[in-house]
Amino acid sequence: MKTVPFLDAFAADALPVNLRRVASIKAVRLVAALREVGLEPEVGHSLAEYSIYAKENSQKMSLSPVFDGAYHPGGVADTMMLYGLRGGQAVASCGARLIWLAASLADAMESQRFWYGEHGMPRDGEVCVVTAPSARVLEHVHIAWVGAGSNFSGEKGAILPMIRLVNLYALANWRWTTCVGIAEPEIAYVENREKPFSRAHDIYGFASAEADICRGDRRFMLMTSPRRYLEACAMSPGYAEIELASAPAARPEQAIKRPA
Repeated sequence: MKTVPFLDAFAADALPVNLRRVASIKAVRLVAALREVGLEPEVGHSLAEYSIYAKENSQKMSLSPVFDGAYHPGGVADTMMLYGLRGGQAVASCGARLIWLAASLADAMESQRFWYGEHGMPRDGEVCVVTAPSARVLEHVHIAWVGAGSNFSGEKGAILPMIRLVNLYALANWRWTTCVGIAEPEIAYVENREKPFSRAHDIYGFASAEADICRGDRRFMLMTSPRRYLEACAMSPGYAEIELASAPAARPEQAIKRPA
């Protein structure tokens, strides 16, 4: 797998000048937090390589077609896959893609173009139905699509700092209007025990979670965040202050836990 250290891939050209230094400092702190527990965050740009990684772990996680190299080419300009490496082995992942919406997000999803590209179609006749209001409004814009979150059993503390690094990368390296993702309701919209009255989608930097995106027999919430909202989150004092458990996975090959 061809990857480079996160800080080598991180740029700040897409951020206002007054935010660049702060974003860089937060990126360094999040990388340091991961390194303290033995995880090295590295960036790859190949969806083909990510697809191999995901399919090797297919018993415990599913490969989203948005991050599947069989349907989308991916590359440095529009794809980043962040891996948490322990001893050279990827034990956690998440990623982002820069996507242009020529029509509305809802139209792209329901036509299957968003998931499977211009020429691909689901093999099982899957139907996508979109009722989330924001999906009808987002059109003729670039979005940053964040997802592909997974971690081996015992690495459960890695996902939050890694998604925050992905958010920083998307803010610093790409120009877009809205950050978008999906998650199953029990993941997207659940009370956070550590911070009462907050919601899981907010912890990851999304401003809202709306119903519904239905693909086949699976239901998802549509999570969105305007760029300025995510910038404000990323620049807040506690964004890079994350305490991670120090114990690595005892047998990481045995299980992977995956946010949808």
